[in-house]
Amino acid sequence: MMVELEGVGNAESANRPTLAPTLASACDAGIESRDFDFHESSQFVEYLNSLGPLSKSKTLLRWILLLSVGALTGCVGLCIDVMVDNFFWLRCVLTDSMVELNIFVQYLVYVGVCMALAAVAGFLVCFVEPLAAGSGIPEIKCYLNGVDLKNVCRLRTLIAKAVGVMFSVSAGLPCGKEGPMIHSGAVVGSTVATCANLSLLRSYRIELEVRDFVTSGAAAGVAAAFGAPVGGVLFAMEEGSSFWNPKIMLRTFVCASCAAFTISFLMAGLKDVHAWGLMGAHFSFGHFGFNTWRLWELPIFMLMGAMGGLGGAAFNASNTVLTRWRMRRIGSRGKRFAEVLLVTGVIASVNFAFPVLMDGCVPFADLSDEAKLFRQPGTQVINILFHEGEMREFYLFIFGSVYYVLACWTYGLRVPSGLFVPSLLVGASFGRIVGQWMHSSPLPPSSPGIYSLIGACACLSGMARITISLAVILIEATGDTAWSLPIIATVLTAKVVGDVFNYGLYDIHIHLKRIPLLDESAEPAFMHHTARDVMTREVTTLEPTMRVGTLLRHLGNNNHHAFPVLRSGKYVGTLKRSTVHQVLVSGREYGIFQPAVCRGAAVPFIEILRQYPSFPSFREVQEHLCDVHDHYVDLGPYINHGGYTVPDDAALVRVYMLFRGMGLRHLPVVSHEGQVSGMITRKDLILIEDAPDARCEQSAHDGAEGARWRGVAQSWPPLLAQSDDQVSHIA
Repeated sequence: MMVELEGVGNAESANRPTLAPTLASACDAGIESRDFDFHESSQFVEYLNSLGPLSKSKTLLRWILLLSVGALTGCVGLCIDVMVDNFFWLRCVLTDSMVELNIFVQYLVYVGVCMALAAVAGFLVCFVEPLAAGSGIPEIKCYLNGVDLKNVCRLRTLIAKAVGVMFSVSAGLPCGKEGPMIHSGAVVGSTVATCANLSLLRSYRIELEVRDFVTSGAAAGVAAAFGAPVGGVLFAMEEGSSFWNPKIMLRTFVCASCAAFTISFLMAGLKDVHAWGLMGAHFSFGHFGFNTWRLWELPIFMLMGAMGGLGGAAFNASNTVLTRWRMRRIGSRGKRFAEVLLVTGVIASVNFAFPVLMDGCVPFADLSDEAKLFRQPGTQVINILFHEGEMREFYLFIFGSVYYVLACWTYGLRVPSGLFVPSLLVGASFGRIVGQWMHSSPLPPSSPGIYSLIGACACLSGMARITISLAVILIEATGDTAWSLPIIATVLTAKVVGDVFNYGLYDIHIHLKRIPLLDESAEPAFMHHTARDVMTREVTTLEPTMRVGTLLRHLGNNNHHAFPVLRSGKYVGTLKRSTVHQVLVSGREYGIFQPAVCRGAAVPFIEILRQYPSFPSFREVQEHLCDVHDHYVDLGPYINHGGYTVPDDAALVRVYMLFRGMGLRHLPVVSHEGQVSGMITRKDLILIEDAPDARCEQSAHDGAEGARWRGVAQSWPPLLAQSDDQVSHIA
């Protein structure tokens, strides 16, 4: 039934301002939410009881699956590393073979190889899977916080992302494999949890289980990329899931450790057949041979962090302008692909020209360390900056400045690309300049490589605003815990300074793509609102037992994904549309349609798991039920009786905390008398008015913090969503 509840008039609702106008239009553009709530229906409880002795096997199997996710993610990382090395060797051989010929021929070969490699990466993104573009970290962050982006965790996305990043990195673009590795690990986790169709494995298709596997896979991606399992766990905690507990932490750590072990074990054997089983000697960024620093250097490190925050804020602002321009001007797939080729051609020309200007037309092996910075893969360049001897400051400055501009131009290009390596390279080059300057002073400072490490931390933190996880990742990647205090002080300073001007680049791109992600904390103005201020007052409700024809009419009159269930006008629970559709399509087989009102049989929960994550469309439901419209169906076994509800006078902050922390998709508002007053979805929280009186009571800092996105959002034109296939509504 459709109930219209009393409330404020439409004129008042239409005139109220919104907190994020662009996100509001994103809701209408069609991005759905995910539901991570535990559904306490009698059907599901019966299913859990039916597992019986299998519950212990299920626990053991979960650990086996988590180890499989870690091992598979490690194998993906190994394949990317091996292919990047092979493509780099091929590029060097082809280019060096032309040294004796005209330099113009050598240039054409170098640029042609780079463009051919980038063309593969661009094709996979532009024509196979648009969500494979970029690092994938913003998309995984949204997924783990309850926003469902279509295809973000599909096998096709994994193939396009993993294969594409091999070619984009090999093409010499200023990008890294680390971000795509995190996305790839998350997809591996989702695939392992949902692909198996054995009866025991179907229990992992529940949204809660899939979310935990995706979290573990993302952490495994960090571990595979950097050899940093602890950093992977902290990254998943800091940038990923909004719901965390010791069990998830343990599972994530085991998965990440397995990924780090797998890639370390296999990489050692592939490099040297006699090194099989040699563990613990590999560090992603090399090991510093000393571990002391002086106390007077800490303010210098923090000053470098402040400069990294300023540089990161400028980078983010410039990339925001560029991304807005791309969204307005480069819309078609053909134009996006052409841009990939154009940008690659320019970057390849720059990478070819500078070494020639420095050292002349010589083979790669004869290039100086400064010239090799433009030609080698990013991870190898970082090792040069961290560990090689004296380098010419002028060339370091040229490299850092050029790479800064090119990285800003590349981020947002339609290829798989990460932010970690470009930002680390930029910061490491400028940090090494500071370190070499310090060595010319009368004071005895640490080595230039340490200043290069500090500069890398400052730059990445200034761009991405990652703190604790970044510090631990770099500590693990270098194998030196002695630098933990300088690194932590640096990244915290960079984040604080950068936050004064804008948000991190991942959050900026989430907003640019109009993805309705709820921030970590509610706006201060939310304390002045209650649930009744944001709830939808026209609610379609169902009854525990309904005539099939009436039920179909209710389902067809709206596109809601959940319905409150009333018995004698009192709230008793909620029903998900996906469950109702699946029950109606499978119901004939189980005899749930009865000619009279009675308690009939129920469709078992295992049948619903068999179809996850998809469910039948409304048209399919209609086709299956064309001859039973006069029959009755008992919906009681599928009602979630224990779901979260709030009274209509509950503070909006509490509502926000429930959505953000518990991963809710719908929240019924129930009066103290047990009547349904309304329904709240993620869309309603985004559309909440920013009350002028509440805004006046905020502190100056909070006012500036909240106004940043409001001012930018109001000035943004309509933007294109990243995926061409995003459909339906946020509710």
